[in-house]
Amino acid sequence: MKLIAVITFLLFSSNIIAAKKRNVLIFMAADNDLEHYAIQNLNEIEISYPKKMVNQIVAQTHLTDRSFISTINNTTSYVVETKNLVNPAKQLNTFLTKYSNPNEENILIIWGHGQGPLKDNSPQNFGGVFTSSKNYLPLSTESLGNTLSKHHISMLIFDMCLMQNLQVIEDLNHSVEIIIGSAQIQNLIGLPYYQILNSIDREIPLQDVAKEIVTHTSKSMPNKNFTISAVYDGETNHLTESFLKLTELLTTFISSDPYLIFLYSNYFIDLPSFPGEYYDLGMYLGILKKIEYENSIFPKSILNQINKVQDELSYTLLAKDFGSEYMEIDRPYYIEFFQGLSITQEMIYSPTL
Repeated sequence: MKLIAVITFLLFSSNIIAAKKRNVLIFMAADNDLEHYAIQNLNEIEISYPKKMVNQIVAQTHLTDRSFISTINNTTSYVVETKNLVNPAKQLNTFLTKYSNPNEENILIIWGHGQGPLKDNSPQNFGGVFTSSKNYLPLSTESLGNTLSKHHISMLIFDMCLMQNLQVIEDLNHSVEIIIGSAQIQNLIGLPYYQILNSIDREIPLQDVAKEIVTHTSKSMPNKNFTISAVYDGETNHLTESFLKLTELLTTFISSDPYLIFLYSNYFIDLPSFPGEYYDLGMYLGILKKIEYENSIFPKSILNQINKVQDELSYTLLAKDFGSEYMEIDRPYYIEFFQGLSITQEMIYSPTL
């Protein structure tokens, strides 16, 4: 019995020794109306210094007044760099090259204004990361994916609006294993860093850390219309592929008959959208389910594809939560299908396109 206890202790001890350390890397674009909130978040981060699993916390801040944090670096594990932001893609790459470690779990928090997916050289005036600045153009999500693919990032947390979008995940091109963000407009206070950093500092798998972050963020939100979710985006994730196949089947089927277009449009008009004309993926599937339940019009190929997308979504989604506004009686939100992962209008069959 003692031998078993000793072996168990040794195995447990070896797991502790072998556990990967974690780096928390925070890239903050606050050279705008967010500076006050950035300072609040930095103060909260400063008192949340790591103890066990976290090797270091590094924040690169881009503030209007760079004189703020000249003395904040008072621990060896917490480093703050203050710089002007002029080229987000280049500076983010330099930041990650300097501080990320391929032998550790790197958790990157991107902080600032966000508007969802944006392609390189896109003519549209909405979308991207690090928006609302006079000094540089928004960083496209394609460029962000190219930058992140050069580094080992285990978890990406968007502390900004509208970034938990299927097209954003596709643009990141499997460069990050776990992505946490909001499909909705976020409040300005930022994430609850004290609780988040404590979760990261626990000796639990990152999937469980992600779930705790969703829970902590949900409890800290002062508004009723927030969404927060964590998704897995490993190489085995085929959600986008399955969903685009569904859109292809729907387009061929519905566009062939004016009556089907009319019927689909009458249901589609009830689908609420987030800013940027983004729709919740789960609620869109709920609309399709309702169309079929009340009209029995879809062929078996479409019904099978709807189920396949739902299965892929269940596999992809690690955790989700949302505010009470989505459950109010007078809103046709199909809340039982709500997932907190948005899609763009271009990804679906839309009679308005």
